[in-house]
This record gives sequence, C-alpha cells and structure tokens, in this order.
Amino acid sequence: GRIVESASVEDVFYHARHPYTIGLLGSLPRPDLDKTETLTPVEGNPPSLLNLPPGCPFVPRCPMAVDACRQSEPDLVDTDLHDHLAACIRSCDLIAVDYYQVYPRPQSVRARSKRALELAEREALTDVLELDGLVKTYPLMKGSVFKRRVGTVHAVDGISFRIKEGETLGLVGESGCGKTTTIMSILELAAPEDGRVVVLGKDTRKLDRADRKTVRQDLQVVFQDPMASLDPRMPIHDILAEPLKYHGCPKDDIADRVSELMGLVGLEPAHANRYPRNFSGGQKQRVCIARALALEPKLLVLDEPVSALDVSIRAGVLNLLEKLREEMGLAYLFVAHDLSVVRHIANRVAVMYLGRIVELGEISQVFDHPMHPYTQALLSAIPVPDPASVAPALIVQWPPEEAMADLLREHPYFSRFEIVVAAGILSYGIGALQTVGWLPGLGSKAFDISTSFNWSAWYGEVIQGIFNVTPTPTVLQLVGYLTYLVVILALFLRPTTPAARRRNPETPTTNPSPERSTT
Repeated sequence: GRIVESASVEDVFYHARHPYTIGLLGSLPRPDLDKTETLTPVEGNPPSLLNLPPGCPFVPRCPMAVDACRQSEPDLVDTDLHDHLAACIRSCDLIAVDYYQVYPRPQSVRARSKRALELAEREALTDVLELDGLVKTYPLMKGSVFKRRVGTVHAVDGISFRIKEGETLGLVGESGCGKTTTIMSILELAAPEDGRVVVLGKDTRKLDRADRKTVRQDLQVVFQDPMASLDPRMPIHDILAEPLKYHGCPKDDIADRVSELMGLVGLEPAHANRYPRNFSGGQKQRVCIARALALEPKLLVLDEPVSALDVSIRAGVLNLLEKLREEMGLAYLFVAHDLSVVRHIANRVAVMYLGRIVELGEISQVFDHPMHPYTQALLSAIPVPDPASVAPALIVQWPPEEAMADLLREHPYFSRFEIVVAAGILSYGIGALQTVGWLPGLGSKAFDISTSFNWSAWYGEVIQGIFNVTPTPTVLQLVGYLTYLVVILALFLRPTTPAARRRNPETPTTNPSPERSTT
C-alpha cells in the first residue's frame, strides 16, 4: 500500500532505482521484439497485510535483500537523480546495473523449442487440429408471440487453419470477432454447421458418444477467469481428481497423480486440501492448468489464460506454459487480446475480423510485415513499454450503422472494412491518411490519401478486378463522382426514421398532411 518509487516516465523506464520496479519492467513481453528467452518474473507473492514481515515488505521477494533491509522499513527519499524518489536503502547500487544482474535469467527452454520447430519440416508433422471452412451463425429473431427470423449473425464465416504437434497458434482480434465462438465450436466436438473440424485425425461430424469421450481426453481447455472456473466449495484435491474419476483412473492412483500435478505446475502438494479462496490469482490459474493436464492431453485451448493476472504473475504462468510445451510436447491454441503475449509465446498467429481470418502466418512475419490493414491497426494500438518507441496509432473510425448499411447495399462485393478503407475513414493519428487497401482479386495495393493520389487508376483497377473489363476515362470519372456522392449522402444526409428519432429526441416529428390525416 505504499509508493516505492516516484520519478518521471523516462527515469522510471531507463533509470529505475528500486528492485520491484526493475522486476515489473523485466516481466513485460515486448511486442516489438521477437524474444527467444523466457521471461524473468518477480518470484513469490506479496505478503499478507495481516502479517507483514519486519523491515522492508519486499524483502521476501527481493534478490538484493541484506540484513539491514529487515531492520526497518525504508522511507521514500531522494536518489542520485533529480526529482527521483525511491524507498530502498540500496538504490545507489542500482546505478548502471543491467536487469539480468538483479534478476538472474532462468534456464531458457524457449530457444530450443523454437529451433526444433524451425528445423523440422512443418508439413511432415502431425496435425492435432484442423479447421476447414468452419461456419457458425446465429439467427436474429423479432417478435414476442409470433417470432420470425429477420437476419443472421455470421459469427464464424468459413475460417480454416491447422495446428501441428508442439506448435502454438495465437488467435487474435477485437471483441466480437468470433474467437470465442471458434473455440466453443472446437470444444463441443459436435458436427459443425458447415465445414470440418478434425481433432487428432478424427472428424467431429463422425464421432459417436464413446469416441467423443475418448477424444476429449486429448483436448482440454483453460479459461480466462480461474475463480469462475473453479468450484469454491471443493478443495483443490477434489478439483484435480474429478477428471481422473470420470475417465476411469484407478482410485489408488488418484492421490499420487494429484500430488504429481501440483508439483508439475509449481504448487506445494501439501496444499491440495485447501480451497480456491486460499490461493492467489496466479496460483488459481496454475490449478486450472494442472486440471487441464490431468489426462495428459495433446492439445490445450487457452482462452486468455493470463489476462486477469498482473505482469509479474503473468510472466511466471507464461514460462510454465512454455516449459510444459517443451517437456510434454503439447500444442496450444492461444486466444488473447494482448498481442505482446502472443508474440512471446506463439509460433504462428491468425488475425480474425468479423468471423473471418484476414491474415495468417509466422509470428515474426505478421508482426514485422503485416499485409492487411486491420492487422496494421491492431499492431499500432499495442502499447510498447518504452517511451522512446511511441509511434502514432492507426485509428479506425467506424461510420454510423445506417450509413454502413447504405454503403454495403451500394457495394455488395465489399466487406465492411473495405468500405471504410474506400471511404477514407482509416487514418494514422490526426494527420495524414495513409493505409493499405485490400480488394477482392487485387491483393494488397498501397495508396496515400494525404497526397495527390490517382483515383482514376485506382478505380480502374477495382472495376477491372471485379468485372474483368477495362473502363474508359469518362466512366472512371463518373464512378469517382458517384462514389463521393454516395459516401457524402450516407454519412451526412441520413434519412430520419422512427428509430433514429427515438435515439435523437431533438429531431422534430413531421405532422401528416390534412388530406391524409383520416387515412
């Protein structure tokens, strides 16, 4: 509950004078660097406020603690830098000290794991999960007594990817893009609405009840919130023993297996009789991972497993997942919003947008050379823990729903994102408009809206790519005028509907004419 360091942003990031600050900065994965080493977390957990240790409360977790640190709690005092305060008696020893001199780097297994995957022919490896044209839709219903279908939500719209043994695929995208629907379609092990889901060589469309139970042993999941996925009325021993009992593990072997699982995820086996409320957030997530590993699966679906954890605990869980993948040969489908975490742990990444995968490739290729404008927008929004690496964010401003519907009717062969790009609403920061268009049949075409852009040539490529005809200059000029007119009318001259009047009470209501008032 105390401030241990106070300074300017640059001094805190580049000249930290407290071991806890240095540990937090070192626990962060960097989205702009392809690290091959494991993260170095701050070991241990914060002490209980009811039983604080004497002296500095950071002593049990501090790698630089000495006997003087245990005598009295240090005050927040000046350091060698101007207007820089730190509550550490050894702040002077941190001048010009490298991070790994304070927190020794653990033995790296990530580098070996990545090299093994790069040297092997990827196509020769066994597929543990294959999605081919997966589709999942939800009906939009209207009416209370007589319900009728008025539309369809395409939550997952024909996505395809494969995960090899020992590989981690990161699935990223904004909220509502279809990530959760995708993993739920996989975990159900049922016949999909359309397409194929093949888990460990078995098509889910052809599975019966016995086969589904067998496949479920090799397919496990770790959810986002550990507290919501653990029964608070059951001790940890019963939670870990539950899948073992269900799948017929001998009763005499369950206790030994539970102790083995606790040790595997870095927990004390003697604490198996405790309840989830007695563990910290990181320890609860380790219990969830241990439960998922109880049946020795081959594929783990990780639904944002570290988003609810602080940075130091998150680093320990990520290191644990890397260690388990190396030792047990696991494959991960890693769903996350934090692209920094995805870059650190994944081998390949798939970017989802509106139910479709818009970009898929190796982690370094997608992060360093993104081809789709939506991927560029996501990457530009990642906060980099470095004040000197601040870049302008790619801002996506969506037009109103009514205008978007009008634009889609005018251009049915465009997606929502292509409409936004064509309307010039995708911009870098507040200044110049610079983006990359993505048109059907044309691939990636770069253009700069802020300079004198040849719109006629661009419209000519669009028309030629869609209709396979070469338009004349007069037609191109007419198409340009019509496009500007459609965009302006859609964005600024929206028709006033009863629904719009309810949302905007200031809009006056037009009274009917006297001739039609009796009709």
